[in-house]
Amino acid sequence: MAIKGADTKERILKEALSEFASHGYEGARMDRIAAAVGINKASLYFHFKSKEEIFRELFNAVLRKYKSFIRRTADSLSGLETGKRLQEFCRIYLEDSFDNPEIDFWNRIYYLPPQNMRDEILSLTKGDKNCMIQEIIKIIEEGRNKKEIRNTDSKKAALTLYYSLTCVALSKDIMTKKEGLDDMKGVLNFFWQSISN
Repeated sequence: MAIKGADTKERILKEALSEFASHGYEGARMDRIAAAVGINKASLYFHFKSKEEIFRELFNAVLRKYKSFIRRTADSLSGLETGKRLQEFCRIYLEDSFDNPEIDFWNRIYYLPPQNMRDEILSLTKGDKNCMIQEIIKIIEEGRNKKEIRNTDSKKAALTLYYSLTCVALSKDIMTKKEGLDDMKGVLNFFWQSISN
């Protein structure tokens, strides 16, 4: 019975992810989530006390996955030449952004947060932003130590790459994945020419 309950809870979270991504926090409806799962609204409240509880669980799970993904991606590329490492980091990040339904949820909630949780959400997401910037700084500083990158301000270089990368990821609804990857490749080539030795 516990396995079935856990499975239902996972299905609720999956459908809630889509509901929040499509309608935002205020527009999301518990009855639509329940119907998508194939349960009644009372059963939904057996697993979660409120819409806010579902939202918070989803939001915190997305935050944990994002930080883990960024760190795993950066770690998996160690040992590569710096230019290739940056190129692969950007490619992997964008491919995940274009293919990951959690990104639709993330973008909707980050840019249009529920008013009663706005400050909390912005504070927590700032930590995620800093996580990614720090990983890019590490790659740039390691490249500088290997003399592959000229002496440049690592933080400014990382911010330039971060904002370029996240802007392309945010554009997933107005371009194809191939267009996004091609645009980022051009940006990265220009970026690399400006910082490499």
